[in-house]
Amino acid sequence: MQTQNVILTPLKAKELLNRTTTLNRSLKRDMVRSYARLMLSGDFHHTHQGIAIDVNHNVIDGQHRLHALVKAGETDPNVTIEMAVATGCHPDMFKYIDSGSIRTTGDILQADGVRQYAHRIGATLKLYYLYTNVPDEQWGRYNRRNGLQANEREICRLNREKLYELSSLLPVISSSHRGFPHFSISAATCFSLIAMDKGWKATELEKFWGFIKSGANLDSNSPLLSFRNQLASRGRWDVKGTGMNKDQLIVNNFIKAYNLHVKEQKASRFFITHTPPVGEMLKVIKRSSIVRPDILAVDNEERGLT
Repeated sequence: MQTQNVILTPLKAKELLNRTTTLNRSLKRDMVRSYARLMLSGDFHHTHQGIAIDVNHNVIDGQHRLHALVKAGETDPNVTIEMAVATGCHPDMFKYIDSGSIRTTGDILQADGVRQYAHRIGATLKLYYLYTNVPDEQWGRYNRRNGLQANEREICRLNREKLYELSSLLPVISSSHRGFPHFSISAATCFSLIAMDKGWKATELEKFWGFIKSGANLDSNSPLLSFRNQLASRGRWDVKGTGMNKDQLIVNNFIKAYNLHVKEQKASRFFITHTPPVGEMLKVIKRSSIVRPDILAVDNEERGLT
């Protein structure tokens, strides 16, 4: 077996695929489109992973990369990608390719320097990416296998962008979860990032999580009291057969509960709101529409400059 770096064109990729006569794994069209977009944008990077060709000239690894290059060539015929190409492989090697441990988002963040809460941060940022990019779609269809979730580069960028927020929120939310373990930490942290995007401060969210943790000092007509009871009832969050995604559902209802809370609306019972495809994702109300701005320490949004 020999391996060398090769500059592949769409024409060469098509040639390699056409020479393959053995049955490969089922092609994931969404992954092909995702790879093709990366190739066209220049974000598909050369690594040790590439193409493997057996002694009979069959592609036994890398079919998605090759199909993606053909797809990218439909948009830009001059696109080229450098890949490692291994030739002379034994045909039985196909049985063992990609059978090891899959690298998680948390593993990616640890490699990028995250030392604490890496896996929780990874799960949170995947949800946050979906909320900010596809809020009106069903999140359950976005996963690693079809290549539609956030890629490594986007996750690491979001982590650096939200470093302050995550370091402020995760210890508080983790503490709340220890006292009231009836919600997803990643969904709760995702909601909190969304709230901070709307101007809500870490101290205000810390108070909110204190209410979720203990329920202390909540009025009997507080929507948060009813919401806590709903969270503790696991059957109410069973989404099997509904077409909904559980984390998406929890994020949406944290938003609803927080909006009711900050608007000081009374509700003896909290009613769960649905998500796509049977409902819609909500937005956190802006802090500036609730809290009178401090004219001595006002931010740009409250000044109307954004």
